[in-house]
Amino acid sequence: MKTFISVTKTAEEKRVLSRLKGRSNDNTPSAPCLPTRNNNRPPKRTPQPIGHCDHCRREHPGPNDLCWKARPELIPDDAKKKRADTTAQKAAAAAACTNVTIASNNNDDPYDAHSYVTVASFVSPDLLKKAITNHNYRKRYCYDTAANRHVFNDRSKFHTYTPNINDHDVHGSTGLTSAKGVGTVRLEVVKADGTTEKIKLNNVLYCPDFATNVISQAPFKRAGVWYHSGKDKLYTASNEELAYLPEIDSIPNFLVVTHSSQAPAALYYAASVATEAPPMSP
Repeated sequence: MKTFISVTKTAEEKRVLSRLKGRSNDNTPSAPCLPTRNNNRPPKRTPQPIGHCDHCRREHPGPNDLCWKARPELIPDDAKKKRADTTAQKAAAAAACTNVTIASNNNDDPYDAHSYVTVASFVSPDLLKKAITNHNYRKRYCYDTAANRHVFNDRSKFHTYTPNINDHDVHGSTGLTSAKGVGTVRLEVVKADGTTEKIKLNNVLYCPDFATNVISQAPFKRAGVWYHSGKDKLYTASNEELAYLPEIDSIPNFLVVTHSSQAPAALYYAASVATEAPPMSP
């Protein structure tokens, strides 16, 4: 004979069981939620091939067709603002350093065909570190890609000259050097084929104690002149060779002569001291 016992749950037990039942329901893992595809995303851009651009003479995606120099409307707004800020900063710095002179355009003077003006007073310390340890540098004409100033120690090279200036100093690895004067310099420089070209440098500082003659790249670039390090040549904006610049101690140097008849000897000298033998044809 079976006996049934009736168990009556107290109110407290009911509350405990209710809480346990609710907790077990909360711990039940829910089905994973998979991400949905965003159909509003912009389509991926097709990567453009990288190549040499004929307009800016650099390598970049979409050469020629997407060149910012040829098509300025493609320049993003943030890049335009950055360029404008950089230009304003350089202009302010130049104005604080020196007064800029304007190159003349006298077609009757062959030197005026290639005239370059400087605007700042800083010279590359890397060049001077080499020059001060080698006395031969005093007679060289170094093309300094990191300098913003023409500086000459040879007074005889000045075509016009104003002495006793007080507001021009040159900063370099040798410290602060005061200039004794300023003027224009006319040079006849040798090209790779043995012919010569005439150039004029304006607003050149005369520092007789300077370790070498420095020709700054900055004013050349502003005139559209560009340096091809692979060929050791300087080209005009119209892609004509302006000068042959053999590298001596990894620094490009102008070959300066007093007469075009000295060009072969200058090329022979370059072949004996340059890093590599110079090309004898353009």
